[in-house]
Amino acid sequence: MSADGPNEKTKNETAWGYQCSDWAKRAGFTGGMGLHAARREALIKVDDGGYSLGQVMKFAAHRNSKTLVGHYLDDMSNVDGAAVFLGLEPRRDLTEDFRSASMKRSPDLQHSLPRKCLDELRQRRDFTDLGEQIDNLSAQITAAIMEKGRQELKAQRRYVYDQRQKLINEELAKYRRTQRRVHSAQCEVDDQGEWHRSYFDRVVRHMVPERDRLARTLPIAAPLRSPEGISALQDLIELRTNDSRVAYQEVLRPIGGCCPVPTCGQEMKDIVVQERWKHVYRCSKDYHEKQSGFAEFCFQCSRWITTETDWEAHCQDHIDNLDVPFRCEPVTFRHADSVPCPNLPCAKVLHSESDLWHHLGDIHSTHKPDVRKKRQRLLESSVIQPLCGSQPVAIDAERGIWEAEALLAKWKRGNTTWYLVKWKGFPHEGNTWEKRKDIGPGLVEEFEATYQGNHSGVRLLKKRVLRRRVEYLVEWKGRPESENSWEKEATVSRERIMEFGAS
Repeated sequence: MSADGPNEKTKNETAWGYQCSDWAKRAGFTGGMGLHAARREALIKVDDGGYSLGQVMKFAAHRNSKTLVGHYLDDMSNVDGAAVFLGLEPRRDLTEDFRSASMKRSPDLQHSLPRKCLDELRQRRDFTDLGEQIDNLSAQITAAIMEKGRQELKAQRRYVYDQRQKLINEELAKYRRTQRRVHSAQCEVDDQGEWHRSYFDRVVRHMVPERDRLARTLPIAAPLRSPEGISALQDLIELRTNDSRVAYQEVLRPIGGCCPVPTCGQEMKDIVVQERWKHVYRCSKDYHEKQSGFAEFCFQCSRWITTETDWEAHCQDHIDNLDVPFRCEPVTFRHADSVPCPNLPCAKVLHSESDLWHHLGDIHSTHKPDVRKKRQRLLESSVIQPLCGSQPVAIDAERGIWEAEALLAKWKRGNTTWYLVKWKGFPHEGNTWEKRKDIGPGLVEEFEATYQGNHSGVRLLKKRVLRRRVEYLVEWKGRPESENSWEKEATVSRERIMEFGAS
């Protein structure tokens, strides 16, 4: 199954068995259960019905009684000797209670490794060695010329990824075996945390109203022509016909496949998937600001507030009712002896910053941001200061917005198109790569009209022939070495190719 619907791939019985076992663990059964668990339960109930062994074997399609008795039927005898002797109704509840108790179910079973245990695992030598192997293989894949070699390296990297995940799974299994069971009567609300709620309850129901209604209507035993049945059918049709790859709030949903803002109307299919929600949100915000002079969007209520007074009152109302989102990075508490949890309903007090992040990750599903990625984003988004003697043209100097003079090159990374921007009044050392959505459409159209391959901002490192097509390993100006990529010959200017051939 994919975002576009079912595909032709099939699962074998082993894959189904593993998935059924995972479902059982998610339900709290520590040992899991395979596909034969449901079959075994059915045969035990048939055996309790008073049928002869031959009839039960015929029903089970077994030829050997040892298979039925040794692998499927209950280990305990379900014969109530006292009831037979006294002529009473046989009792079967004792055997069923014993079988239920032997399933070893824990409603508090952890579905992932606690953050403290995961941090300790990441410091282990065997885990860090696997991480270094993955980084080395990724660099080799980028520099590989032959497609066969790339595939072999990818297979090796996949194996190392699996080995690293195996370490995590082993630690999780060890933790589950020693996990302390806390009964609901002894457990405070803050100790249970949001991991007791599924991702569907925490996020999906809030983002997709149709799924929220279906979660309430589908379990109801009602005719299809009833209001509940009609509502369920309408929601199912809505989910099937809408773009499932983007979760829009109700007031931001496209109308007829186009942007819902009256002054825009752009077709969403012409925008890359990752940018569609941002496009609608920004268009809506600009539209309401032009209409009212102020616009803020409440993600809890899915509505626009168009006056500053109403916005402050609306936010205060959420705070008073403790109806506040908690998916943002909390305030960093430095040099504190006791650190209260930033989540308002939570009264937990921690004694260090590391304990705070472990608590946030395990209880509130808010994880510590990756410092390396954050630093890289800051470097990419930093404002380039003009050199002495230059006269940069600023659109909004306080916010660091400067006028672009020209686009010099184009680079597509994934589904995002980047352009090398020459800023007006800045030297070429200040050129930066910017996303297409952050550049005026007129400048992009002018560049595309004369585009004949990249010349500025690129350096060719290697050449290869892949499936009868020539490709070049390109180094992008100002980007790290890890972002070097193989590009088609048509994306490089003839002059740059001739210079590479002559070198």
